[in-house]
Amino acid sequence: MKGLILAIGILYAGGYTILFSTSYYTESYRHNSIIMTMTEAGKIASVNSVDKSSRIQDGQVEITEAAFKKKFREKFEQNKNVKLQGIQYKFAFLKNTSGGIKAARVKITDDRKNVYQVSFVSNIAKEEKN
Repeated sequence: MKGLILAIGILYAGGYTILFSTSYYTESYRHNSIIMTMTEAGKIASVNSVDKSSRIQDGQVEITEAAFKKKFREKFEQNKNVKLQGIQYKFAFLKNTSGGIKAARVKITDDRKNVYQVSFVSNIAKEEKN
């Protein structure tokens, strides 16, 4: 009888460990997948939303907010591999003194009220002319 109680206890502890691990790694995969998809969508959106009609100095480009928001939503919806419903997007842009965008922050809230955030900083290296 003593061995039976020990066996049931071990089975219970093992089952609990398996359920906990499965739940943890599923949520971890979901979070990492959404963040990676947001990063990919942001990089693509920043390149595709460059205003080619603007004439700016060497080493500078102009990104339009409306185009960035539109492209980000399109690419995120196209590339996501996790089932999300009720997505709410919030965009925040950091601008320089001339009105150009220096950085963009995107926050996504899903139906579970989880918030996922990614920031993009413009990094255009200016070439030195000799």
